[in-house]
Amino acid sequence: MKSQGDILYVDDDPEGLLGHARLKRVNDRFDEYLPDSLNEAAKVAPKANLWVFDYFTVEHERNEPSLDGTGRSGLGVFHQLRRVVGDARPPSVLVSSHLEAAIGRFDYARRHIIAEQLGVEWVSAKVAHKPSDPIDEVVALANAVATIRNAHRSFGQVKPARYTAALAQSVLGLPVDVIWSNAAVLDVDSWRPPVSAVPRDLVAWMVRQVLPHPSFVVRSPHLAARLGITVSCLTEAIKKKTLLSSMLKGMSYEGILDGFDGPRWWSAGIDTIAFDIPRDSVARSSYMKRLVAPVVLEELLAGDWVVVSNEELVETDELAPVTECVRASDEYFPSQAPPSWVKIEDAKQSKVLARKVRLEDQAELVAQS
Repeated sequence: MKSQGDILYVDDDPEGLLGHARLKRVNDRFDEYLPDSLNEAAKVAPKANLWVFDYFTVEHERNEPSLDGTGRSGLGVFHQLRRVVGDARPPSVLVSSHLEAAIGRFDYARRHIIAEQLGVEWVSAKVAHKPSDPIDEVVALANAVATIRNAHRSFGQVKPARYTAALAQSVLGLPVDVIWSNAAVLDVDSWRPPVSAVPRDLVAWMVRQVLPHPSFVVRSPHLAARLGITVSCLTEAIKKKTLLSSMLKGMSYEGILDGFDGPRWWSAGIDTIAFDIPRDSVARSSYMKRLVAPVVLEELLAGDWVVVSNEELVETDELAPVTECVRASDEYFPSQAPPSWVKIEDAKQSKVLARKVRLEDQAELVAQS
């Protein structure tokens, strides 16, 4: 009798990924099928929390990949199963040990774009690819769907005016007893969450729009920039028992996919900390020293600082003064996402990056060229 895990996995040779799953003791979550067992898989597919397909289910297709949804490639198998199940399908993931052979060279941090182009929710390597781990990602996605399904009564049946707040509290883990909760709900609403309450739509919204950009939740470099300290200083202050780490605990994002791409914090909560920082430089230094003690305070120079992105507009951990940067975006940015910040020096040296600089900042780029 086949186990009834919540992750449906189709692969002609599943042992590679399942072996890794056994090491993490989550192999019982996987319900594996061969590519020619789709009739059997279709019986349980609608109840699964996640579908996972090996991209190359036939050896020769590694040299002749098919991207049109035909044949026995993982993408073809996905489309066959999708046609049987219909709109009831859960989120889907394509995995492969040969991703570049399948879809060409790409920035691993922009997998959300590749996934959208292929019509699935996520793509991943079969083996660990720093800083991500395929098993951790797959399990996180399946857990997210389980959470959404379990919480559906809390937010799926509420009046429209209450929908975003109910979603934020029951699915995104927004604390209800904090003074910044209303501001956080407005932040979530500005990112246009799907109103369908369908798990697949909510997961796609998170991995394609919310997490790749600074949104209602932000990564540590944004936190450091707002507090006016270096990323290394912030990292040490979080690791140790400091007043700042205590304050941040209540602002940590703990909703679905909370560890999918590193830790994040609620932007509205961080604003409350930043608002209380004195504007006078001497008073500010004294105040921040108390927050990070016993860690040695490393302040940023006066002025506004931003998180620097690379040529692919993927954010790095580097901070730079806003006077040294210009804004950039491309066609893949959601309309509600803020532009990336890139260094003027980098844009001057790269025509590819220069073309991505926003029109309103082109004059600044030309002036310094």
